[in-house]
Amino acid sequence: YKMIDQQHIRDGIFYKLYIITIYKLVTKLYPIEIENKENLFSGDKSCIYISRHTTHNWELLLGLLTLNQHSKKIIRGLGHYLIYTLCPWYLLLGVLVGTRNTTNELIKNDEYIFVIPGGGEEMTFGCENKNKTFWKSKSKKYKMGFAKLASQHGIPVIPIHGENVENMVWAPFQLLANKIGLTRSYSIIMDQTKNIKVYQMLFFIKMFFTVIFCSILVIPVRTQIKLRIGNHIYRNEYETLEQYTKRCEHELNKLLKRCD
Repeated sequence: YKMIDQQHIRDGIFYKLYIITIYKLVTKLYPIEIENKENLFSGDKSCIYISRHTTHNWELLLGLLTLNQHSKKIIRGLGHYLIYTLCPWYLLLGVLVGTRNTTNELIKNDEYIFVIPGGGEEMTFGCENKNKTFWKSKSKKYKMGFAKLASQHGIPVIPIHGENVENMVWAPFQLLANKIGLTRSYSIIMDQTKNIKVYQMLFFIKMFFTVIFCSILVIPVRTQIKLRIGNHIYRNEYETLEQYTKRCEHELNKLLKRCD
C-alpha cells in the first residue's frame, strides 16, 4: 500500500465527509471531550501516543479522530494487518498496519504515532480485567518495542485514556462468562501453560470469541467519554529500557486508576 501524506489526508474528500457525517453521528451517541489538552504534542519531530486496549475496539477511531481535531499533525494509528481485510478505508483516515518498517518510516518523516502496546493480548485480557494493562506478548515476553523506538530517536511517549470507554457497549455474553468464572478460569489455564505453542493456540481461541462476543454481538450504550492526556515521558540517562517501559506503563495506569 502507499502511505498517504498528511495534507492529502486532511484535504481528502473521504476524510472530510467522514468527519461531518459518521463522526458527527457517533459523537451524538458518545459525547467526547479532551482533558489536559495542553499535553497534546505540538513539536516538529515525532511522538508516540500510547493507550490501553478495550475488549470492544469501539473507541479507537472515535478517540483518534477527536484528537486529530486539535492536533498539529494527523496522528497515525497503527493497527493489525487485518484492518485492511475488514476496513481497507482506514488508510484514508491515516491508520496504517503497525509493522517495524512502517513505524521507522513514520518517525523518519516526523509523524505523530498512536500505538496500543498491549495489542490483541491485552484485548483478551480485558475480558475480566477492566482498566488494567497487560503488556505480555504471545511468547510471554514483556513488550518494549515502542519504548525502544522512542528512546532511539529521543522522542516522547504520551499516555492517553478515555474515561468510560469500557461502558460504550453492553456485552451480555461477556458478562455471563465473567459471572460464571469461565473467562477467569481460562486465563488461569493460559498462565499455567508452559508450552508456548499451546499458549498461542489458547490465545487465538480466546481472541476469536472475544471479537465475536465482546465487539460484534453487543448493544451500544450512550456514554459520556472524557479523553485524558498524560505528561510527556522521555527516557532518563541511567534508565534501562525495561525501566523506561515500566515507567510508561505506570504513567498510563495512573490515568486508568482515575477512571476506576
